[in-house]
Amino acid sequence: MSERYEGIRYLGPGDIRFFQNNLRQLCARMSDGTEHTDVLVYCTRPISDPDRYISIRVGATATEQRELGLIRNLDALAPDQRRLLKEALARRYFIHIITEIRSLREEFGYLYWDCATDKGPRQFPTARWDQSKCVHAGNGCHIITDVDGNRYEIPDIEKLDDDSRARFRRFIYW
Repeated sequence: MSERYEGIRYLGPGDIRFFQNNLRQLCARMSDGTEHTDVLVYCTRPISDPDRYISIRVGATATEQRELGLIRNLDALAPDQRRLLKEALARRYFIHIITEIRSLREEFGYLYWDCATDKGPRQFPTARWDQSKCVHAGNGCHIITDVDGNRYEIPDIEKLDDDSRARFRRFIYW
């Protein structure tokens, strides 16, 4: 049975069951028999605690979205349920891990990056002076968002090679 605390509904394994329809959309069946198609999943703590407090929502647009509830911990779910949610989260939070910064230059207010990532080489621009596009996430981790909304992570700036760190710190010093 689901628990409620100050307006938050916590969902346990008996409250909700996930499945994919023939279009491979994530769907959910609630314990009362209600079914929802095109279910959305969000990490409430994507960096510090990505497997806990997972928000389960429905609705076509941001203004129409409503939360069905929170899953406290993915580990509490059956393996097939956990796999479905982890796949949905991986699609939502697709991110490139930067392993080397080959070049970084500023031109007309934009930074142009040429990087090696875990998914291959990437070249992309970011807004030069916008701190919201390069966020220090703690413990040396930086999350970078390019002009198209793609995300890149440097898990620990200190673990990059000396040249990569120098290129980064030349332009990103916050």
